[in-house]
Amino acid sequence: MCIVCRQEKEGSPVLDDPYIKTVRAIKTRLGIAAGNRLVVCKEDIPKWREKRKRFEKYVMWFAFLSFVFFVSFILVSPSIAGFAYMLVGIILVMAIPLLTYSPGIRDEKAEEPAQKNAGKPVRKR
Repeated sequence: MCIVCRQEKEGSPVLDDPYIKTVRAIKTRLGIAAGNRLVVCKEDIPKWREKRKRFEKYVMWFAFLSFVFFVSFILVSPSIAGFAYMLVGIILVMAIPLLTYSPGIRDEKAEEPAQKNAGKPVRKR
């Protein structure tokens, strides 16, 4: 099933990352798992790239906001209770980009460099 157009098609498989594994585990536990093989079809690769780029941009911005939140906390109120509130705030801020989540895919082009170096010895420095 293509994750962009929601149709049964062949394409590049979606990486099984922790987010996907968690969603699958919850759906299995609730008994609503469809057991679909998630892919991105060739026609939707440009749309997927745009969504993935936006997701990665959001993660970077919210990580920066979390860092600013952390530094401002350290400068203003170094109390234990404030530290707990700060951690909860950072977790909530870092959860916001998950609303625009777009999983990675296994791309044939991304696997080529690994295949080129497959038989070569690794130099230690």
